[in-house]
Formats: sequence, structure tokens, C-alpha cells
Amino acid sequence: MGAMSSPDASLAQLIGQQAGKRLAGNAPLTVTDTQLRVLGDQVPRGARVDACADRITFSTANVSFAVEAVPPGNPDMTFRIAGLVDPAVVVPAGAIVTVEFINADSDEAHGWVLTTSQPPFAFSAAAAPPLAGAAAGVIGDPTPGGHGARIVTFTASASGTYQYICPMPGHAQMGMHGAFIVRNGN
Repeated sequence: MGAMSSPDASLAQLIGQQAGKRLAGNAPLTVTDTQLRVLGDQVPRGARVDACADRITFSTANVSFAVEAVPPGNPDMTFRIAGLVDPAVVVPAGAIVTVEFINADSDEAHGWVLTTSQPPFAFSAAAAPPLAGAAAGVIGDPTPGGHGARIVTFTASASGTYQYICPMPGHAQMGMHGAFIVRNGN
């Protein structure tokens, strides 16, 4: 599997657009444009952000961060966390992780899920996450009330290198992914 072919990319975007319209307003929370700008650049408490290495490293037992799917100003098919595009996120084993996932894309559905799969990714959607609860589900287009958001909490119970991806067909294949590393020790 190399780069995604143009027909596959077009199909992935069409699926995302149709799902976005169908699922508009399906999220339990909403985030305003002002909140979106703040959350997307906010350095999480207990985190060290290394922009040169494109990495966010947490040293605390309680980890909390916001993930924005395709926010304004970001390249298409990317996530933003603490001002970085698709960064590696490193957490200590055993940490309680809280993710606020926000679909900031104006015209496509997106989700957030951990997977054991590594790039290159298949076109199909992701399987169940390897860590219970490590999936925010798919959120549709924004409504006049704001961008859809969902908060999930899970335990980083097993050391390893995972990927966080968008589970929409073709989106991870188009670049919507980053490393999620659970490590032992500090």
C-alpha cells in the first residue's frame, strides 16, 4: 500500500462529506470558534511540548488534552494537539488519559480512535481500540451552536506504540494519524 490513489481519496472525502451532513449535531458537546482557537494551541498541564521533534510528553498520572480534527489553518486530513500537527503523544503507563475530541472540519465527519495498526493504513475503518474506552467516535458537521465535541477517558494500561487515527474510511490513509506511545518509567 503506497500513496492513496486519487479515486480512493475522492471516495474517502465523499464518504466523509455525506456522513458529516447526516451526523451534524450528533455530538454531546459543542465548542465555539473562540474556544476552538484556545484549545487547539493550549499546552496541556503536565506536558512538555517539543515542536522540533513534533512530540508532546506527559509526566503526570493524569493526562488531559484536546484533539482537533482539521481545524482552520491546518492542512486537510490532520489533527492538531497543543499547536502541533499530528504530533507523537507520549504518556506514562498507568496514566488516566482524558481526550476532548473536537471535529473542527466544516464539511466532513471525523473521529478519534487508538489502534495497534501502523502506517501504511488500509482504506477501511479501524477495529476496536486496544485500550478500553480509547475511542471518541465519529462526529458530524458543525451546527450554528458550534463544533461537535466528545470527551473520553481511558487508562493507558499497556505499554507500547499505538496510532491515533480518524476511523472514517481512507482518512488515516490520507494522513490523519499520529503516534500514541505508552511508556514505562519517566
